[in-house]
Amino acid sequence: MTKIQLLFSLLSLVFVFSCTSNEDEVARQEDEDFLSVEIMPLSYGYSKTSVNTSIYRCNSIASDSKYQFVAYYNERGNIVIAKRFINSKEWNIKETDIWGDCTDAHNSISIALDGDGYIHLSYAQHGNRLKYRKSLEPYSRDFGDLSYMIDSVEEQRVTYPEFYRKNDGNLIFAYRSGYSGDGDLVLNEYDVIEKNGRENMKICLMVKMLEMHTGKCIWTIMMLCFFLGCGEKHRQ
Repeated sequence: MTKIQLLFSLLSLVFVFSCTSNEDEVARQEDEDFLSVEIMPLSYGYSKTSVNTSIYRCNSIASDSKYQFVAYYNERGNIVIAKRFINSKEWNIKETDIWGDCTDAHNSISIALDGDGYIHLSYAQHGNRLKYRKSLEPYSRDFGDLSYMIDSVEEQRVTYPEFYRKNDGNLIFAYRSGYSGDGDLVLNEYDVIEKNGRENMKICLMVKMLEMHTGKCIWTIMMLCFFLGCGEKHRQ
């Protein structure tokens, strides 16, 4: 072995050791962060299906600088919304009179806070008409009646509702319109100033090609929302 080969081998070992050390440090920090997470019990939830913990669900918690909300079904199938001050460990738990069919794990709850503090709720969606409600007042857990976001024609076969809050406080509401293998990805925008929804974009596509084993096109939705400016677009 020449001196150059020996030097190269030693440098390679140092590099590998350094990378391993950095990876170990990152892993150790992640473990410490995980161990520092505090578990705060709420109340009993529905557990005969995975409706409260389904892979389809991505909006179980909604927060802003003041409050945090958690939504789930209880053992009777009623929606429960827990509320706390963001720096408090005390939860105030309220059972609503809003009911969903928990026997279908697709019927998970999606919850969001807009820039004015109104709670937006969509639930029990599996190829049926949109079930959407908005709180009567900011941070209130009293909701108005069922309503459509845009119109009654489009919002009749809704599955996988998801909310994304933009920097300007508006919400992007994403869902699949149609059925597996024959559906469109719809992106609507809720305007906090106008207090209503408007159609932002409709992507006509074969959803089946994107669903893969998860049964939904979650990554496609996230990427499309990013490119549409969910985190960067501001009101002019």
